[in-house]
Amino acid sequence: MSASKDLESILKRSFLNLEIIDNNIYRSTSLWRPSLLSHETGVYGGQLVGQALAAASKTIPDTQHAHSLHCYYINKGSSNKPILYHIEKTRDGNTYSSRNVKAIQNGQPLLTMQTSFKCEETDEFCHQFTMPIVEKQPEETLNVEELYQLAVQNGYGTEKERRMLQSLTDHEFPFDVRPLHPYDLLERGSQIEEPKRKYWIKANGHLGEDSIIHQCAAAFLTDYLFVDVATLCSTDISLQVVSLDHSVWFHNTFHANDWLLYEMESPQRGNGTALATGRLWTRDGVLAMSVAQEGIIRKFSKL
Repeated sequence: MSASKDLESILKRSFLNLEIIDNNIYRSTSLWRPSLLSHETGVYGGQLVGQALAAASKTIPDTQHAHSLHCYYINKGSSNKPILYHIEKTRDGNTYSSRNVKAIQNGQPLLTMQTSFKCEETDEFCHQFTMPIVEKQPEETLNVEELYQLAVQNGYGTEKERRMLQSLTDHEFPFDVRPLHPYDLLERGSQIEEPKRKYWIKANGHLGEDSIIHQCAAAFLTDYLFVDVATLCSTDISLQVVSLDHSVWFHNTFHANDWLLYEMESPQRGNGTALATGRLWTRDGVLAMSVAQEGIIRKFSKL
């Protein structure tokens, strides 16, 4: 199996193979963990969000699709054990339906989600922001693995930092991430005026035509290096960065395996937390999603 096909199968197993345990209860046994984190057992937060959305969507009519979700991360859990997703049907309407989802492992909650679904509607009045002008298209940029490898070859940082970057090039991530400004990944401090980033990002492989799968995959990818944007103006690289919550609004249809421009910024950091907000655009300028996340950012200590 090719690398692209293997990474594609990671996403499909995550969202297509949820096992029905009982009415409104689903179980996932396919939990992805990059080789970089082989020494850890925590569950990647984006995968929890994507699987919770996939489970909720199984209780919704085909005529409705997700338009928003709001999550709290509670415990990190273990990627070596199955996760149960309990669905509570809070509302079933002609246009809107809502669900509460709780992800549970060994009797402990890992995540809670409230998500809402709706039917398609036509509206003669509509607007959106204008997509940012970008200097480079994805074909003109390097992905994060290539950038880390170049940094190692060019003697970036200390020996410890180079070993860490080398380990980053060895893991497989089911998305292709290409920063518009590569220095954002490696540099910190006063030379960066504002905590802002832009990536080109897409899922590897082909995910089919089911819009729910593309929404689940996109919810997965939006957690990647998101609240971390708040650390760009800091000179301290020994920080604890932990996501606390995650919100997504789906505005227009899109394919997660097509390139999306992911722009993100942190409007505030202080008192041990930071807020990140972002937007994802299709290449033809359509606003696909808006996202927000708050996280802990502080020197290492116990939660």
